[in-house]
Amino acid sequence: MRPMWYILDKDKNPVPAKDMYQANRLLTDTDRRVALDDIIVEDYAITITVSTVFLVLDHNHSPKGKPVLFESMIFNGELNQSLDRYRIWKEAGEGHKKMVELVKNNLWVSRILDKVSAKTSNTKAITKKIIEGLKLELQLN
Repeated sequence: MRPMWYILDKDKNPVPAKDMYQANRLLTDTDRRVALDDIIVEDYAITITVSTVFLVLDHNHSPKGKPVLFESMIFNGELNQSLDRYRIWKEAGEGHKKMVELVKNNLWVSRILDKVSAKTSNTKAITKKIIEGLKLELQLN
């Protein structure tokens, strides 16, 4: 049977905990944080946080496969509570960066939609404006 509780060794590799109490001590430890980013969105007056941590408890609920021990989660904004999970520290760090980019891309699209829909309620016109905005932004002329 696969262990349920894990701790991190000195190289940030997950290793089975001796018991639940050893693992629980890690829950108050900031060394379990992989990354934390606050994205301040002044035009919407919010801060969106992306946090990636070592979970301590295996979140692979299948008897097959490796333990899933890391999680990135978005707090606030349109993607609030979106999450992704990972198996190792390095993968979690890379996933965190992708989640931050996802938030930034979502904000970019939201801003375009807000600007376009403020000018017209015509769906065809909105679609055309979005495509024009994307071409301009991506320099696809």
